[in-house]
Amino acid sequence: MIIDCHAHTSAPPQLAVYKAGLVSHRGSHGRGKVSYTDEQLIASWHRKEMAPCGHIEHMANNGIDLQLVSPRPFQTMHSEKPGYLVEWYIHEVNNIIADSIRLFPGKFFGIGGLPQQGGEPVNVVFAEMERCVKKLGFKGFLLTRTRTMATRHRRWATATGTRCMKKRVNSMCHCTSTLPGRVSRSVNPTAYTSSMKKPRPYMASSTPPCSRISRS
Repeated sequence: MIIDCHAHTSAPPQLAVYKAGLVSHRGSHGRGKVSYTDEQLIASWHRKEMAPCGHIEHMANNGIDLQLVSPRPFQTMHSEKPGYLVEWYIHEVNNIIADSIRLFPGKFFGIGGLPQQGGEPVNVVFAEMERCVKKLGFKGFLLTRTRTMATRHRRWATATGTRCMKKRVNSMCHCTSTLPGRVSRSVNPTAYTSSMKKPRPYMASSTPPCSRISRS
């Protein structure tokens, strides 16, 4: 059996619409939810998006029997305020992963996203950790490291790692960009140079853009 330990979930277009609403109304219209049918979710796993073929076809073409799927870190907007926007979004993505496991039995293990929030204590993620393990049956969690969290990352990693060990699930550290870097890129495009050897002071991560989005 070939197991791919690092993959990110495919999702129906409704998730992007939901996220756009959150960052637009900042919660003033209520929490809401991502509504989709089983057929729409199945179609998203076959849709051509970041490869010449769909996600399921990509697995078949490469002989992958099982994937550990998690949210796409660059979409999880850990820098957004108020923090409940992060919690709401992560909750919905984790639900999509759980439904995907149900619809493709034996194909995926769930690696949950954590609603980490820059400047907030680690305990803001504990409720979602409990839900993912006890209700959704996930096997681990993605611990995202961004520049806004860099000074606290060791404490976050220790606290969440200890909790994972107690629950006998795994954790994976994954770097991603943050809001300040994205804003700088849009308002100051000259900060991104064509040469990787030149300094890019507005980069949120030292990782080259082409390798930030990791998809197996």
